Amino acid sequence: MGDVGIRVAPLLLGYNFTPRIGVQLNVPIIARTFRRLESGQIQHGNETGFGDLSLLALARPYSRINDESVVRVSMFGGLKLPSGSPDRLGEESEEDHGGAREDAGALLMDHDTSVARHVHGGPDHEGEMSGIHGHDLALGSGSVDGVIGASVYGSWRRVFFVTSVQYLMRTQGSFDYRYANDVTWRGGPGVYLLLGHGLFGRDYSLAAQVLTSGEHKGDDELDGNDQSDTAITAVYLGPALSVTWGTALAAEFEAEGAGHARAATWRAPSTPRPGAGYRGTSSKPACTKW
Repeated sequence: MGDVGIRVAPLLLGYNFTPRIGVQLNVPIIARTFRRLESGQIQHGNETGFGDLSLLALARPYSRINDESVVRVSMFGGLKLPSGSPDRLGEESEEDHGGAREDAGALLMDHDTSVARHVHGGPDHEGEMSGIHGHDLALGSGSVDGVIGASVYGSWRRVFFVTSVQYLMRTQGSFDYRYANDVTWRGGPGVYLLLGHGLFGRDYSLAAQVLTSGEHKGDDELDGNDQSDTAITAVYLGPALSVTWGTALAAEFEAEGAGHARAATWRAPSTPRPGAGYRGTSSKPACTKW
């Protein structure tokens, strides 16, 4: 029993050294509210902060530009770094995911403080299980992960379309927890609201986009054991605004996944927030946007 509502606003900052080579920093800002069963009562809470950032190298092997249209193919790769708090993952070691404890709802004794605390994954007084766990709430993974992907951008006059896909290769992070490898995609149509020249000597633009994204991942692992409630297949929808100044600087604000997530089957992004964008998980980067 339980549900979680998630908002992710990925901040994307980029710099181009040449028209074909650049770098990008993805910083997800995450706000989660949740409701779950603890000690036989419904508890409400929230987790807000920065997720795991990602630093990517960018290359553009193909680009075609004429007076009215642009087509560009891009590739990227880099690292997701452990900047988000993984503290909530500590709850995973206190839960029964595979029958390791005879009574997952029993009170556990903290040997350091002699304070009893209830395992939120256990049954309530009617035998109902809480569906919200530490891996759903953690802002970061505590791991350094690899990221690869590609994107395609096309525009005609003021209308454009962009799509991208990325693969996130996970390593073990904090509390011996390892998120599963993760594939995410995103894309959608947009329109340039402003296109101009001469802003401090540079061209500038303001664009709005309808963004659709999706995620697929398998089961996570805790100390080498599969966690059977952690696989994800999900699709998200939301708006995006982007601003550019010249050819070197760009920034973007997104508000994906305005819906409400139920238990561990469907979750709004984090992340996949590398990029997202942000869950998927908060510890994934949002896909690159061009």
